[in-house]
Amino acid sequence: MSSQTGTPLATSQPAPWQDGTLPNPEAAYHAPSATNGQNPLDAWPNRMHPQAGTPGQTSTSPALSILAYEKVLLDRVSPTTLRHQAITALLNAPNLQVDVLSDSVLIAIVLDTLHHSGRVRHTAREFIRKFASDKVVLAYEAVLADLRANRGPDQEHSKHQDRLARLGLEMYYTYGEQHMQHMAKPTAESHFKLAQAIAPFQKAWALRTLAAADQQHLFLKALYGWAKILEDRAWMEQDARGMPNTEYTQKAQVKYQEFLKEARKYKDRSQAYPDRAHLYHAESHQANPTQRGSLRALAWRILSLTGSFETGKNEPNNFAGLAGNFDGQGLSFGALQWNIGQRTLPTLLREIDRQQGALVRSAFGSNYKALRNMLTKSKKQQLTWAKSIQNAKFVLHRPWRKAFKTLGTQYDFQKIQVEHAHRLFKTARKLCDQYQVRSERAVALMFDILVQNGGVRKTAKTKILKDFQALRPTGNAAQDEVARLRIIAKRVAEASNAKWVADVRRRKLTIANGTGKVHGKPYNLADRNISLKDYETGKPLDAAPAAPPLVNQAGLQS
Repeated sequence: MSSQTGTPLATSQPAPWQDGTLPNPEAAYHAPSATNGQNPLDAWPNRMHPQAGTPGQTSTSPALSILAYEKVLLDRVSPTTLRHQAITALLNAPNLQVDVLSDSVLIAIVLDTLHHSGRVRHTAREFIRKFASDKVVLAYEAVLADLRANRGPDQEHSKHQDRLARLGLEMYYTYGEQHMQHMAKPTAESHFKLAQAIAPFQKAWALRTLAAADQQHLFLKALYGWAKILEDRAWMEQDARGMPNTEYTQKAQVKYQEFLKEARKYKDRSQAYPDRAHLYHAESHQANPTQRGSLRALAWRILSLTGSFETGKNEPNNFAGLAGNFDGQGLSFGALQWNIGQRTLPTLLREIDRQQGALVRSAFGSNYKALRNMLTKSKKQQLTWAKSIQNAKFVLHRPWRKAFKTLGTQYDFQKIQVEHAHRLFKTARKLCDQYQVRSERAVALMFDILVQNGGVRKTAKTKILKDFQALRPTGNAAQDEVARLRIIAKRVAEASNAKWVADVRRRKLTIANGTGKVHGKPYNLADRNISLKDYETGKPLDAAPAAPPLVNQAGLQS
């Protein structure tokens, strides 16, 4: 593939795509380096192209840095450490415009997703996913076409094909989402943009045939994204009553139905579709297409996040947190630790038994009758029962512990937990309106405040409004949003019990900042699909003006 928008740098080795074959990464990357151990990042300033600067002079310009990284990446046998450093530098470069990179370099990065080093593969995948664009897609498709045209040893070829297929899924999904965010109000051009937005998901779905058999269930994500675009379009064209467009709603239902049908084909739990929020969204849309299913999916993801904070576990185990009578509540279970003492847990257990009795019977086995009998008793009797199935250290006896853990990881019981958390989710959205924050991250913060702190105390609210008054809009809606979220996080923490201030602050700032550590466990909200997008429209906040000044209770601007 020749460069059309950038000029490849000269190298002592032929570029990977210029000799007509896809290089064998297992061999090429183990070959002796043409640099003889010298760091090209240090040596390159004295060997750069005339247009980048004067030979023999060292420059610290951004263009020079990019040229140095390109030099490393275009050398097929550059050391693994240097390749990783170069891709990492480009990945983390502030405001990098991918168009400044040559087609040749982008192809080299795609090839690095097949590298023998897992570290290089991971970083290269992150780069392709983050910078998914027309140019990156063309580079990916060139490598994929070359792989399919030049078949190597079967085992190696299948491994490379599987990796490229899964890379394509993530790249096309991100690419499709970008198109989706730029869909405009109904016009002739916007219908063309809709087709452009759907095309990447169609391509991603087609890639499943190239993936390994035990990975093909992951490609259901493409069907989900395809359906979601149609649903979003339906809401974009809502009528005067606020109802979604009928034509696109019906098309979305058909695609969600296809998604669910395909998902049910995978009976083996090890190959179950991993994103349960997507399943919940699709089922919610099938049940009631006139409600925004994306909000229900967001509710799932936010409950999952808070459940992880509460239990220290990831899905599905964060929905199965279990504790004995250490706090006098008898037995606490689930993402939000519903319990017997407050009569919240029996309600959930009755509901799952009514809806999925066979599931509960399977989980509890010979103890199923005892569980059902407990649900008919008074609160006092239920507390006595709970104490009888745990030891003096408040640890449940093994058969009961195993049964509750099994039930908690089941999708059907997790759905019930999400449904019972919807009241808090609605209250969290009201708090967002009250403090004029609009992002998914904002809803997650407010939800976590309600769960851990019971709400925003009056003293904290007063300080928050005062701090907001001192803020000066930057013109960047996302930055302004984060500034407000950080203020809310800090003031809520300060109003907490002195013993827990530091813990609450870390937890709340992790949400406000999007990354952080809670109880020593690292979190990245982007990995959980909780972002700075508008929680209702899914549009980036930067697409809208910064939030207006708040109005306090006295009706004055704050």
